[in-house]
Amino acid sequence: MTEDSEARAAAPRRIGGLSRRAAPAGSAPLARLSRAARESSSAQSMSPQASQAMQATPSDLAVPPGGREVVAINARVDAALRDRARTAFLATQLTESRTFSEFVERALLDRVVALEAQYNDGRPWAPTTRALKPGPPA
Repeated sequence: MTEDSEARAAAPRRIGGLSRRAAPAGSAPLARLSRAARESSSAQSMSPQASQAMQATPSDLAVPPGGREVVAINARVDAALRDRARTAFLATQLTESRTFSEFVERALLDRVVALEAQYNDGRPWAPTTRALKPGPPA
């Protein structure tokens, strides 16, 4: 290796012309206020545990000591619903979810928290890794 190539290898690489995309000022408080307003009407009839669980976000999920495990899931949905979800994501990408995965994770979490509030006094059910039976229920 020549001195010139060694110097280039040691220098940090930078990509020019790109800047970090920032969320609009105040978007996080706006999201919290929106979530609080949405939940205030339904939280009045819930237990304190259920009300607290309704405020969970994907970043609030319990992270195991080894870190958060991210997995892919497969589900079939109506094409019109898929298109509505894509449109909603694109329309709110700068203020809500930065990725479609985060958008789907938040929607799934909202539904799980609502079911836990309705059927399990707001407490999370014990996780299961049992395989789900494909197709409609028997």
